[in-house]
Amino acid sequence: MAPKNVAAFAAAALLAGLIAFEGGRPVLAQTQPSPPKAILPTAPSPAIAPVPLVPRPLKREESIRDDRPKVETSAPRKGAPPIVPTATYDVGVIPGTGWCPAGSELVWIYMDDEDHNNANSASGWIGATVADNNTRFIFCRVDGSKFAAVEGAYAVLQLSAQCPPNSFSFSRYFENEHNNNQNTYSGNISPNNQYETATGTQLFFCLFVPNPLLPGGSFPDLGMEYGVFARNLPTSGLASGHLHIDDEDNGNGNFFDLPYYAMGSWTTQIIWGTNNTDISIAKVKNAPPPPPHCLPKLTRYDGVPVSASWDNQNCFIKHVVAGATPFIWNNAYYVTADKSQTCLPGTGNWDFANCKFMPKPSGGFLYHDAFYVPPAAGNVCPTGMTINGPNCVIAAPWGTHAFEYQNTWYFTTLFTCKDGSYDSANCHIMTAPPSVTAFIYNNAFYYHE
Repeated sequence: MAPKNVAAFAAAALLAGLIAFEGGRPVLAQTQPSPPKAILPTAPSPAIAPVPLVPRPLKREESIRDDRPKVETSAPRKGAPPIVPTATYDVGVIPGTGWCPAGSELVWIYMDDEDHNNANSASGWIGATVADNNTRFIFCRVDGSKFAAVEGAYAVLQLSAQCPPNSFSFSRYFENEHNNNQNTYSGNISPNNQYETATGTQLFFCLFVPNPLLPGGSFPDLGMEYGVFARNLPTSGLASGHLHIDDEDNGNGNFFDLPYYAMGSWTTQIIWGTNNTDISIAKVKNAPPPPPHCLPKLTRYDGVPVSASWDNQNCFIKHVVAGATPFIWNNAYYVTADKSQTCLPGTGNWDFANCKFMPKPSGGFLYHDAFYVPPAAGNVCPTGMTINGPNCVIAAPWGTHAFEYQNTWYFTTLFTCKDGSYDSANCHIMTAPPSVTAFIYNNAFYYHE
C-alpha cells in the first residue's frame, strides 16, 4: 500500500471548505462542500486556450502483473532524499531549457511510468520536461517569496518545509512501474519523495489562488524562460501545455491528499486523474533578451576610446591597413614598422641600406642605443657628438636605432607606421580590455567577448 502522508492542516481545510478572501488575503472559509473526487473545471476558456485534451480509447487496466523484460531509459538507482537545509520558501519552477541561472540549483525527478501499452503523451509547451515512455520533471530552485497571486490559480513544486505566504500545500502520489522500477532523482528534492518499497513518487505543490483584488499580478523575473503548473492564466500565460502520465496499471494506489480536495477547482484544473495523471503547464516568462554585444571599449595608442561592432559572431574593430603586417601581443593590436630611406639630420648618410655615421673611434662603444667615446684633449668631441659627463655621446633619434657593423657606426633610417604609433619596436594601434580576447581574422582586428 502506498504511503499517504497528509499535512496536519488538511483535516481543518476539508472541514472549512473552499478558500475565500478576507482583506485581500486567501483564507480557508465556509462556502460549498468540497467535491468528493477530482473533477474537471467548468471555468470560462482563458485568453490563451489550454492545449486541448485529444480523445483516445481508454486502456484496459491490467489484472495480472506484467513480468516481461522491459526497455528502460538509463538512469542511476534511486535512494532516500537527503536531509539538506533549504531556504525558508524554496520552490521549483519549470525551466524552458535544461539549465538554471547562476545561484539556482537544478533539480530533477525521474518517474518510471507504466511499461505495458504505455499511453504517455505531451502537447504544447512543457519546458525542459522530458515526456516519452517515462517522465523526467526538471525544476530550478528559486525563492518562493517572490511569487504572489495572479489572475488565475497556479502551482509550483514545493522544495522547503513550508510553502510561501499566501500559498497552500497539497500533494499527489504517483504509483510508478512495479517491475524493475528505475525511479531516481537529482538534487535536494525534499519534501518530495520516492519510496523504495512502494515504487511510487509523491510530489508536493504550493498553490497560489487567484486574488480578485490584485487582477494585475505578474510573475517575477528570474533571468530565464520558465513556467508553472497552471491551466487558466488569460493575462500572464504566454503558452500552455499538457502532460498525460500513464501510471502503474496493477494495484494502482494513486491519491491526492485532503488539502487538494479542499481547494476545489483551483487544484483540479491544474492536476487531476485517478489511475493516471493529467497535468496542465503554462509558460509565464520568456527568456530575457541577451545583453548588448561589444560593450567593452578599446584604448587607442593616444588614449582615445574605440568602440567595436557586432558581426553576429564576434566584435569587429577595423580592417588592417593595406600593406601592413598585423600581429597581437599582450592583448594589443600592432603592425610592424616600416623602414624608410630617410636619414635624420646628424645620423649620417644613406648607403642604400642604413645611415653610415662614422668609423668606430678608438675607445668608442655602443650602449643603450647610443654611441660613446672619450673626448680628446680639451674635451673636444667628434663632429655630431656632445660631451656628457666623462664621454662624448650621440643617441639614436626617436624612430631609429644605433648599431655597429664591421667596425663602423650606423643608425637605421627612420621607422614609420602605416597605422598607429611607433613604440621603438613596432607600431601600436590599440589595446583591448582584459575582459575580452583580441584576435586577427581575414586581415581584420576583432575581439571575442
